[in-house]
Amino acid sequence: MSSLATPTHRLLDLLTVVVFLAAPSVFHLSGPPEDIAYLIAAVHLLMTILTIFPPAGRGVVPFALHGTVELLVGLGLVTLTFALRWTGVAHTFYLVMGIVMLLIWTLSEYKGKVAPRRR
Repeated sequence: MSSLATPTHRLLDLLTVVVFLAAPSVFHLSGPPEDIAYLIAAVHLLMTILTIFPPAGRGVVPFALHGTVELLVGLGLVTLTFALRWTGVAHTFYLVMGIVMLLIWTLSEYKGKVAPRRR
């Protein structure tokens, strides 16, 4: 199975940020589900901006660490829906987004070579 191209991964990261930012309005999330959506959007945007995307990315976060965070967030979202016993749209949204993040993680090659940063 081929992996996602780095520009595609970066685009999917930015799309993920938009989805999490829009979710509270679109799905009428409130309380903790709303707060978590905004928190994930902010963290995901920050990670995307700071990640060194191969082959010659700029940033401070290695792409492999970016992948580890995505794996943990994907697993966390799936677990969160059950641990907090959410129902309805909040449960469905976070379960689907967790699965999507895990799918992106599965399709991405996080051990790609990165060119040295220029000074």
